[in-house]
Amino acid sequence: MPELDARTKELVAIGVSVVINCQPCLNHHIKKAQSLNVSNDEIIAVLKLAKGIDELVSGKVMEYAEKLLNMKPTESLKPNDAVVREDGVACC
Repeated sequence: MPELDARTKELVAIGVSVVINCQPCLNHHIKKAQSLNVSNDEIIAVLKLAKGIDELVSGKVMEYAEKLLNMKPTESLKPNDAVVREDGVACC
């Protein structure tokens, strides 16, 4: 089976980092990609693609949860604008 080159592996890792919401991973893989001369435009393209995939998957999971809960069309599991900690600071 053919092997992916190092640049492609880092671009894939950047996309996965977005989907799994891992900031340390994203930091590592962006730096590694840049060291392999991956352009910012290429990285941005992967970030946009990963964000789209993440939003699609999240939306489908939420739709499924709503179905499992027999929610009415007027009800929704849309998130609040922010999650507020006990000290009153928004964390998301």
